[in-house]
Amino acid sequence: MAARDTAPDVGTIIRTARRAAGLTQTQLGSLVAYSAATISRMESGKQPLRDVVALRKIAAALGIPHQRVGLADGPPGQSAHTTSRPGPRVGTNPGREGDEMRRRDLLTGFAAFGGAAAIGIPSSASAAPPSPTAALVSGVQDRLTGGPTGTTASPDALRSMLAAVRADFQHGRYRSLAARLPALIDRAESTAHAIIRPAAQAILAETYTATTQILIKLGEIGMAWMSVDRALLAARATPDPLTNAEAIRELVILNRKADHAGTAIALALEAANTLDVDGPDAPAAHVAMYGALLSTAGYTAAHGGNRDHANHLLDTAARTASRIGDGNHRYTGFGPTSVAVYRIGAAWALGDAGTAIAHAKTVNPNSITLPERRARYWVDVARAYAQWGHPEQTFTALLEAEAAAPEETRARPAVHAIAKSLLTRHHRNVPGITDFTSRLLQHS
Repeated sequence: MAARDTAPDVGTIIRTARRAAGLTQTQLGSLVAYSAATISRMESGKQPLRDVVALRKIAAALGIPHQRVGLADGPPGQSAHTTSRPGPRVGTNPGREGDEMRRRDLLTGFAAFGGAAAIGIPSSASAAPPSPTAALVSGVQDRLTGGPTGTTASPDALRSMLAAVRADFQHGRYRSLAARLPALIDRAESTAHAIIRPAAQAILAETYTATTQILIKLGEIGMAWMSVDRALLAARATPDPLTNAEAIRELVILNRKADHAGTAIALALEAANTLDVDGPDAPAAHVAMYGALLSTAGYTAAHGGNRDHANHLLDTAARTASRIGDGNHRYTGFGPTSVAVYRIGAAWALGDAGTAIAHAKTVNPNSITLPERRARYWVDVARAYAQWGHPEQTFTALLEAEAAAPEETRARPAVHAIAKSLLTRHHRNVPGITDFTSRLLQHS
């Protein structure tokens, strides 16, 4: 039996459900007896989803309600799209009931997909092109699982492409990243294969380091491990300690996310000690990377529950920052302001929301020039207010994050988690949370 045509956004629903479940395309494929390439084609819309057996297997593996992927649970011939809801009862407020029903639809989506499914979105959205996040993840997945095409580029051209990718990330331009990053990966790989020189390997290492950073931000942890492995392999073929330290910093973050705080901190400190930071003439890029590694280590120590070690590392990072001031050397965004933002996150990780907000009040967010960093500040503020039990301030901070970097904010799993909590527990006291959640689910 063939399934009826499903809505064009079913691939997005599957992708977001998989991401929420913490599965890679390879892992999902192993659960349903399909290759990672087939899952990738399904999610990107390149392979139509009309096979009932395939849809049922994927829905069962990810806990997706059948109706959400166009499968009817009722008698044969009954379309999932023709099931009608009863109208409002006599004596009720239709507008209020509609809002409540919309909220329930959104919560159903969060429950099924961990806060990342296209539920309750107007029907016109089903014909929309893939979201920036979906296109970006699909493009990077294709490059990580497929070989290079052989299209090479000059080192200068690759450097220009890499600079554009890093600028896109720091400005939250995910739609542009979706077009640029896969092409950069392909050309950097092809060139490194054709020109076996340290310069080509350095560009390849930086490309995969940037890719890892982006994948971590999107919550694509399985793919990030693949990417960081390639970054480290290429970095080791270069004599540049800065390139190695930059890649190791992403490895530190992944180890923290895997609850290996001790390993992560040791890696960060070992990498920091390879950098040239002594004396007044030390390269600013080395000093910035040194401080960024210490900041990451301090935040990691806080996640591990070690307050004293976290404070010591962040204090050292602050002293380092005072040597160079705020800047963006080696795309770190490191400086006194960034250390202050790390203190917000560290206090939150230690369960001290009041201290986190106190740190936040020492920062002027308008002084944070990079949109990605400014959005991170506001998300950290939102998490602290949520931890403290202040839903209105939490939502205000989320709106500020969205204003700073819309595409990034809507893609972040942390934002989805906060929005789900607000929608579940505080929707009556937080006007606008339903619309905000719809934007998250529609555009992430």
